[in-house]
Amino acid sequence: MLDSPLIETLRQLTESELQQLDKFVHSRLFFHPDNASGVVALFEELMKDAPQFDNIQKLNRKQLAESLDKTPQYIAKTASNLHAVVRRFVSWLFRDDAPTEFLDQLSLLKFYKDRALPNRFESLYEKVDKGECSKKCVKE
Repeated sequence: MLDSPLIETLRQLTESELQQLDKFVHSRLFFHPDNASGVVALFEELMKDAPQFDNIQKLNRKQLAESLDKTPQYIAKTASNLHAVVRRFVSWLFRDDAPTEFLDQLSLLKFYKDRALPNRFESLYEKVDKGECSKKCVKE
């Protein structure tokens, strides 16, 4: 995994960006609940080696599988899911809106989801997903 696209991407993030990514991953908004805990667990395990991500012992699939009490195949699939979440985060990070605005939108989405307001969630999610949001979406 040391040379995987996931690790290569994580290495390029600053410490501040990694902190924002941590909030993003823990929001659990952008991946299926069935694999949410696995994605979060793998992310937390990988973050133990941040920001260098260069520990050969910790970052091999077999060791990660042992650490998380999973199979190497599970780690491979979960790493792919985590990489999708990281790519989503990076795409947001490099949009024109400031990352803090995006985190505000994430918080609002989480609130709508947690409080069972599906219509509000879907409406805001569609705007955010299309890149139509700025501070005005948070104020609505």
